[in-house]
Amino acid sequence: MYRLKREISTTRHGIGQRRHCGLDFERLPWVQWLDVEPLSLEQRRQLQSVYSILLQEIHSKKTSKLLHFLVGRGVLFWQDVVIIQQRRQTDLERNSPLLQILLTRGKEGFRALVDGLRSRYGAWQGYLAEMLESKCRKETIKGLFDVLKITCHDLTKSNPVGWTALPRQLGIRIKSIEKARQQNKLPCNQLMQTLLQWIGQKNDQRHILSEIFDGLNRIGRSDIAEKLVVNEKRRIKLQMYASN
Repeated sequence: MYRLKREISTTRHGIGQRRHCGLDFERLPWVQWLDVEPLSLEQRRQLQSVYSILLQEIHSKKTSKLLHFLVGRGVLFWQDVVIIQQRRQTDLERNSPLLQILLTRGKEGFRALVDGLRSRYGAWQGYLAEMLESKCRKETIKGLFDVLKITCHDLTKSNPVGWTALPRQLGIRIKSIEKARQQNKLPCNQLMQTLLQWIGQKNDQRHILSEIFDGLNRIGRSDIAEKLVVNEKRRIKLQMYASN
């Protein structure tokens, strides 16, 4: 095994030049040696419900702190990291094999992913862990995700320090705001986590949007509220055209 690892780490151009090892690197044989407890039905459902968002949002570019974190937790091997990163240019390309591999690493893989997303020594994207772990309605979150992204980006871009005005207007506790600050590197992601916690079990998208619009108007950001209204009307029109 040590000799094999050396051959893998010292090849010049990665996967395409490792034919001499005689292995199918998409089905690594040492995975069969792992003694893992399979994902529970709930964990599998949670992963699948936000899979498309994780594909786009997880930061996995070289050198990825998240991948190092997962190796340290023992749910990834360095051979896995080679497969995930080799000749893949975008996060979307890297995240697909990453998530596929973690699906085979059972409950510990799921737990390590959640911890790695929250940790500043990992991805430091706690809002994604919030989506995975929380009991919020995933259908509601997916339906509102674009609106939340625009709100978080525009509000923190113009005022990276004063973004807490919106969650405070919505009645979110200071403790939750501080927790979001600790678990996310970027202000836009910090705001996203507070909004996800606030949405919780709510399922009326129109009522949620109305409260966000009112909150933006109360803090003097009617420009963002108007932009969201325009985007929402455009989205509804597109859905109508698609259905006809």
